[in-house]
Amino acid sequence: MTNKQPPANPRIDNRKEKWEEAARVKAIEAIACVANEEEFKASGLTDAGNLIRELRTLYEGFSFLSKHITEHGSGIGRMTHYLYPFFKNGYTCLDVSGTMLEKNPCPVEKLEMDVSKIPMENQSTDLIFSFTVLMHNIKSDVKNVFKEFHRILQKGGHVIFQLPVYRYGVQGETYSSVTIWTLQEVVNLAREAGFEILKLQQCDREMKNVISDQHFKYHIFKKK
Repeated sequence: MTNKQPPANPRIDNRKEKWEEAARVKAIEAIACVANEEEFKASGLTDAGNLIRELRTLYEGFSFLSKHITEHGSGIGRMTHYLYPFFKNGYTCLDVSGTMLEKNPCPVEKLEMDVSKIPMENQSTDLIFSFTVLMHNIKSDVKNVFKEFHRILQKGGHVIFQLPVYRYGVQGETYSSVTIWTLQEVVNLAREAGFEILKLQQCDREMKNVISDQHFKYHIFKKK
């Protein structure tokens, strides 16, 4: 008996084409769900600050400044703008949209990637972060991405990422164009890719129209 593939979901399929179109037409709205440049910059500053606080806790201070960082799904540089000055040993932006990367004005390395294939050398980065990106991908692609994360990370390197994890989710792959994960699915994600789990956030209630604060919290994996 063969396993049946889940039906195509037009809301999250063809993601590369979707983000190329968004980059040309409405990048700010598509990335941050805001209407103007001022709100876009403010959201980037807030989220960059949250990441820095997470890094200070993880590294017990500012030793992360000596690391090479890779931003997965950088878009036009909403967070990059505030983060890259901290990282003197290298900053790489990845995105499926070459047009998004072209519109990112930050003086960093920019690499266009396939949905689940990263054009970087083995063990070429110390730290990866991904915010509000992976949840827009089907779960099989996310699993492949984490195998790539493991490949490009130095031993002992970290992945800091956001995925919505609910104890009581919804049937199927997606809820309103977002993949909803269970705690066990994320545990399996780490195990299959070869990571140790350092931090995992979960919302204890059902996924509803009102999104939990935990929806946007970071999880942390470490390469063994």
